[in-house]
Amino acid sequence: MSKPNRRPSTAAISPRVTHPLIRIDFGLATLLLAGLIARLVALRFQPTVAVDGTTYIRLARALFGGTPFDTVQAPGYPFLIGLLHVAGFADEVRAAQAVNVACGTLLLLPFFALARHTLRSRRGALLATLMLALTPLAIRYSATTLSETSFLLGVLTASALAAADRPGLAGLAGGAAALIRP
Repeated sequence: MSKPNRRPSTAAISPRVTHPLIRIDFGLATLLLAGLIARLVALRFQPTVAVDGTTYIRLARALFGGTPFDTVQAPGYPFLIGLLHVAGFADEVRAAQAVNVACGTLLLLPFFALARHTLRSRRGALLATLMLALTPLAIRYSATTLSETSFLLGVLTASALAAADRPGLAGLAGGAAALIRP
């Protein structure tokens, strides 16, 4: 009676984690870290709040029990600001910037997944993601108090999920994006 042919498991030593949408490995983790550092550095050069940013912050206060505020702005981005403020950020401006830095960094994940699906090349997807991670305008928007970065995260996530044939989740991500910028 022969023993089954068993290969030793490499799961404990492998630097990669497999997921249906994305494979996180050292290269992608390095890009995420580089994107995060670039966005954190950009915060030092964004001393003022955008005009729309003040509206978003006032709406965030209103959503979480402050003075009612009438605006035509969508509630999604102010809701995220309010969540971070309630979670411990004493300053709503810093909470808004933290939302944008997080969203600006996280949007690299669905962008990579979409690039990999489109290009059918991990190396090409990493290069495209590197270009987005270090694009000056994308970095600058991540340091502002505007809703574009969180909206783009929702749109890219919806697109990546649709490309992965996950229509229900794609619809949820698209709906979240619409709550940020209809």
